[in-house]
Amino acid sequence: YKARLVFQEPATDIAVLKIEDGSFRLPDMPYRLSTAGAHLGEEVYTLGYPKDDIVYGKGYISSATGFRGDTTAYQLSIPVNPGNSGGPLLDEKGNLIGIISGKQSLDEDVAFAVKSFYLKNTLDSRTADCNQHTLINPKNTLGFARLSRVEQLQRLEGYVFLVKVYN
Repeated sequence: YKARLVFQEPATDIAVLKIEDGSFRLPDMPYRLSTAGAHLGEEVYTLGYPKDDIVYGKGYISSATGFRGDTTAYQLSIPVNPGNSGGPLLDEKGNLIGIISGKQSLDEDVAFAVKSFYLKNTLDSRTADCNQHTLINPKNTLGFARLSRVEQLQRLEGYVFLVKVYN
């Protein structure tokens, strides 16, 4: 699909793309955005495209703040590579708790994610550019939390996209 940039915030690596194809339909998101915040040591997982097929990564929250004490981000102990950036960070119940924003170049398993409350605040401030309801399912999806990790991943795969940029 071809997409256009609707909104970007380079400082946090947040971008909203709109797919420009009338035949494209995406059902309601199977997860919900959690703005409660994650805790030190909490297990998390992510999906992304560091190569041409989707890759699952598992880890934990290693710090409540990101790079250089950034309070809008988490530090994670999780393997990520270029291509994971922009992918979801989910808790064990499948709630979206952040967006992967990058990794520390010297340490293999140190990564960062923009916290979901910051993502929500950013989207709320951009209502003219974004229809937040289509981006984030506000409903509590308790059924999703009861699924096994494999079942959660099977449901989520259709909502994580490989983005290629052509000039």
